[in-house]
Amino acid sequence: MKHTKYLFAGLIVGLCALVPALADVPIDPGGVGSRQIELDHDPDSGNYFAVVRWVESQFEAWALYISTDQGATWSSNVSLTTTGEWLDVDLAVAGDYVYVGYTRGGDQARIARFFTTDGSLDTVYSFRTLIDVSPANVVDIALASDKDGPDNEIYYALIASDGSLRFFFDSSADGTTFGELSPGISDAVSGLDMTYNQGSPDHLILFSYWDDSSHLHIWRTFPWEEARSIPVAGPITRASAISAYDDRVVVCFGQEFANGVGVRALTSWNAADGTLSHLIDIPDPGEGDYGGCDVTARAGGEVAITYMHEEGDFDPVYLRRQTRPGFFIWTDRLVINETDVAMASIFRTSLNWFPPDHYGIAYSEDSMGTPYFDRFALLILADGFESGDTSAWSNTVP
Repeated sequence: MKHTKYLFAGLIVGLCALVPALADVPIDPGGVGSRQIELDHDPDSGNYFAVVRWVESQFEAWALYISTDQGATWSSNVSLTTTGEWLDVDLAVAGDYVYVGYTRGGDQARIARFFTTDGSLDTVYSFRTLIDVSPANVVDIALASDKDGPDNEIYYALIASDGSLRFFFDSSADGTTFGELSPGISDAVSGLDMTYNQGSPDHLILFSYWDDSSHLHIWRTFPWEEARSIPVAGPITRASAISAYDDRVVVCFGQEFANGVGVRALTSWNAADGTLSHLIDIPDPGEGDYGGCDVTARAGGEVAITYMHEEGDFDPVYLRRQTRPGFFIWTDRLVINETDVAMASIFRTSLNWFPPDHYGIAYSEDSMGTPYFDRFALLILADGFESGDTSAWSNTVP
């Protein structure tokens, strides 16, 4: 009887792993030309948020979208349009607000604030300039918060064209008096990402970036120190992505291999003091490139990675997870999209953990650039059983 019980449980787990919990949903059904999508959620209200950066023929814009029904539908209350160039945008839920950071390709790093209850703009706060870095330009930004911990701070990092990487922080309830605590970096070029390391006794913030000699760097607080510097073959313009929980750190990035671009990940149990390298996917002869990766280890959920693959008529978005973290074993890849993804170096997937048991994944579709969202259920019965761990299962017939 107990073997039948295990078999039935394994069958259910397998079925849950194969079927997304929500079909692909357009974040903006009429939207054309999305270039960047970032996701976050508010655990207090249960609302999901997405900021989308648009590049269209006559103008550029970004807009914040809210979903009050777990990603089934999305709406937007405000967008910002310009004839200039938006280079980067990011968001973070902090306290009672959704903070959106952005740069117009000039010398100013800016920030706006919205309410988590309905996604409306905080008109009193409005749009602010966090810092002017002239005569340099702001080329890359990243936002994070301690929402998963004390929930009282918002963090803003940027890379300027002079190679400096600067870090700012403020109370999430204020957001008007950011203090600066920059690490003194002067070789940063691109690929900036930042994460809050919930549960860490020493290293609350980590970020990753590319330098001007094709090295990937991982830094951590406090005080600032470099944890890793890794030489990587190929272009340095690709994004990196970093996530952490309780000093468990995962970083992903694109790398040139003999047959094209592949995806590589680094994982660590000790705040990146030491890392183990994983080849997530590399192209075989005749295959297209892989790329556009994002990762999450947020809030103690499983480590997961999403990325894209150029396959011709239909380009998939893949999801892989670490189900046995002590051995850094990755599951087989699962296709999570139903719509052809836009596969190019300027695009990437967006991945976030949505409580209590889902991943939120976003991507731009290929033909029109419409942004899509997919909510993927974690394994309903996942306690390690799918990897052979039966310790949590009873062998007593009920």
